Amino acid sequence: MNKRQFLLAAGVLGTYAALRNVSWASEQEQAVSMSSAVPEFKWGKMMSPDERITLSDAEWKQRLDPERYRVLRKEGTERAGTSPLNDEKRSG
Repeated sequence: MNKRQFLLAAGVLGTYAALRNVSWASEQEQAVSMSSAVPEFKWGKMMSPDERITLSDAEWKQRLDPERYRVLRKEGTERAGTSPLNDEKRSG
């Protein structure tokens, strides 16, 4: 058996093994099961999607400093060219 045949056989067997474990549930069932299975992080404890924090814009502004508020609530980003990683010259 040469290298090409070995790799082909390994790929076919890997695909077969992966397909055996695929659930054929509907997309809606998968979405429901995935949304309830992924907890979110809240102030040091795990929480379900039903326990999300809902605050008004003014309350978020009061809790966060101006830079964090701009990034987290207004989808802002850092100014271009201000990252210290821009000057990183090491290899790797």
